[in-house]
Amino acid sequence: MDTRLTVLGSDEAKAMFAEIGKQAPFALALTLNGLANGTQQETKREVRERFTLRRPDFVLNTIYRKPGEDVATKSKPEAGVRIDDRRDFLAKFEAGGVKQNTDGHRIAIPVDVRRNKNEIITTANRPKALLAKPRIALVGNIIRQAIGRGRAATTRVLYMLKPSVKIPDRLSMRENAEKVLSNDFDRIAGDAIDRALNTARK
Repeated sequence: MDTRLTVLGSDEAKAMFAEIGKQAPFALALTLNGLANGTQQETKREVRERFTLRRPDFVLNTIYRKPGEDVATKSKPEAGVRIDDRRDFLAKFEAGGVKQNTDGHRIAIPVDVRRNKNEIITTANRPKALLAKPRIALVGNIIRQAIGRGRAATTRVLYMLKPSVKIPDRLSMRENAEKVLSNDFDRIAGDAIDRALNTARK
């Protein structure tokens, strides 16, 4: 999957900076990079809110701007944000879709399984580890735990097993780019033009 996101094309933006003369390419590059940085930060903020992260820094660092490719310059008026294609587990949440296990096994969906204080299911409470414990068994499409004995006995459903699950499109990188462009363009472009004019050679 191509997870790169271009935040602003060159033709439209060039016209906006035409009035400042020779410094226009520099101001344009600064603006594009500012918009891309804003998109990156907004996407990271939403990931923190929408996902339970086992390793927050590791996951958030996959939303990045690749040096030399995603950074706008005077001669390359294009900036981007992408998901690291070496660790692209977040990419599937941009377009959404259906997840199917490629080895033929069913996918375990947590129902009533113990989590830690960060709402993360630890290794000891994942299906393979649980099935090695007494009174926990796989029955049909359910991993269940027997609790109590005799008339007081009950059953707790720990996991449901399904052949596939729907992946929601909740990463919203494109929507974040549009939000930053709509809300912050004037401020970012204004700062860029000021910097470009202030650093112009006299």
